[in-house]
Amino acid sequence: MISMIMKKQEQFLKVSLEKRQRIVITVLHLIESLRAGGAERRLVNDLINIDKKKFKNIVCCLFNNKELLNDLDVYNIPVYFFGMRHNFDLYNFFKGFLNVFRKYRHSIGILHTQLFFSNIYGRIFGRILGFKRIVTTFQYPDYDKDNSGNYSFKRKIIDYYSSKLNCGFIAVSEYVKKSFISKLKLQKPVHVIYNYVDERRVNEKIKRSSVSIKEELKVKNNEIMLISVGRLEVQKGYEYLIESMVKIVESRSKVKLFIAGEGSMEEKLSNMIQELSLQDNIFLLGQRKDVLELINACDIFVLVSLNEGLSVALLEAMILKRLCIVSDIPSNREVIIDGFNGFLSKKQSSLSIQNVLDKVLQNKENLYFCRENAKKSVMEMFSVKSNIQKLEMFYETITNDVL
Repeated sequence: MISMIMKKQEQFLKVSLEKRQRIVITVLHLIESLRAGGAERRLVNDLINIDKKKFKNIVCCLFNNKELLNDLDVYNIPVYFFGMRHNFDLYNFFKGFLNVFRKYRHSIGILHTQLFFSNIYGRIFGRILGFKRIVTTFQYPDYDKDNSGNYSFKRKIIDYYSSKLNCGFIAVSEYVKKSFISKLKLQKPVHVIYNYVDERRVNEKIKRSSVSIKEELKVKNNEIMLISVGRLEVQKGYEYLIESMVKIVESRSKVKLFIAGEGSMEEKLSNMIQELSLQDNIFLLGQRKDVLELINACDIFVLVSLNEGLSVALLEAMILKRLCIVSDIPSNREVIIDGFNGFLSKKQSSLSIQNVLDKVLQNKENLYFCRENAKKSVMEMFSVKSNIQKLEMFYETITNDVL
């Protein structure tokens, strides 16, 4: 009798395990838009690389920017745009969110939010509609002192109280994790899952040769091409980079710096370039869809931010074996070892940027080892496989732990 009972228990456990392994977890991703920013590109990478047999994904966007939508077309991932007219357009948010909820209410297992307004609205309305598993990815150290002009105390308070509705968090670097635990006093676990790059997709995106790009930008064969990528905002440190170019151009006239991005500082930076008589050496390109091609064509990639979460553009530059000069900030130090796979310059110091640039320009031809180490570092620590596995385990743990 006892052996029969034990045998039935074993059969029951085996069937339960098989059922559990067959369960498909549905994740509803809520993000502000599909513009070509770091958070959006990370989401697209996750959606493309995650195991489709284990996870079904649905994407909801607050605003109608669809720049990265084509990347998802071939994967038949449902994407919904709420068409919000401004950050506080609650009517269009709730209308869109409710429609998606009604359609998938019986299958959604996890609500995953990214970026401030998506986080706040997702947490509050998600909990109202009965979501038990709400998680958030933190991309940027929003409340550090270098961002005081952009992230108000009021926003911090709203973030603090709404974060209590979460059952878990993801941070894209150790620095971002420590920052949010400190600033928001988070009690729930924060898991570090690094931003990463997919070498295959990076190479697929590069359609034009470096020669073609340089011809378009009028960069001659004997000229050095520098590229910097990011929003034209204070925290990106472009003022220091532009100042550093004065002495560089005086001693090396055949150097051209291209800055790809748009933002509130465009006019100020343009005026600064004119005032310093650098209009023949520094060029603001605006928003570009060929950023990877620009990075691939450059000789040196420069990122002098005052703060970063973990720059996807930096990882892309490294996997393309570009020489990289970055500001000496905590998140960059998680990636760059000075002199081994890139170079560090002091934060907010045009003189330091100038000195590092000058050193790299003098030895550019002898830094092959640095290019190789850059790619190797990304492949080892910021690979698709390892970080996607961490994300899948995170989703599975959340699903099993939250009743």
